[in-house]
Amino acid sequence: MMKVITSFAVAGTSAFATAAFAADAGHGAGVPQVVVYQAINFALFAIILFMLLKNKVVGHFTQRRNEYLAAALKYDHAKREAEHKIADLKSRMQKLEATASESVQKAKTEAAQLQGKIVADAQATSQKLQQETKRTLDAEVARAVQELREEVLAQATKAARELMQQQIKEQDQQRLQKEFVEKIRVVQQ
Repeated sequence: MMKVITSFAVAGTSAFATAAFAADAGHGAGVPQVVVYQAINFALFAIILFMLLKNKVVGHFTQRRNEYLAAALKYDHAKREAEHKIADLKSRMQKLEATASESVQKAKTEAAQLQGKIVADAQATSQKLQQETKRTLDAEVARAVQELREEVLAQATKAARELMQQQIKEQDQQRLQKEFVEKIRVVQQ
């Protein structure tokens, strides 16, 4: 392969140079020598570039070919799998159509059973809610009664204190305080 490219490069360079010299015969000016050197440099550059990049370019296109073949196999497999699924779905559709009336009857039976279950669940839930409401109501009543007791007790205590303050004289109060202090001392010992 390399020989073919080199041969083409040499032949192309010599053909270009021959054409340039032949053109010179008619006009007298000729192709400048710089153009000939440029053509030779270009040909050498092309050859060197080809030799350096040949393996990479071939490797790249080989890799692309392999990727394409792998993708083609993958898509072919996917196509076959899809065709298999279509055939399976068609078979299932035919079977469903054949058993449609049976399926409708079965669905009606299941619906009736489900309806009965839903009604039973609703009744059970209703009973639970009623019981929970009764418990909540009882707890609220008990709490309200307790609050009323505490309020009545607080008001009675307040009224008794006010009454005692009005009726007890200062001497009685001092005596009660002394007795209280003595009882505390006894308890502490």
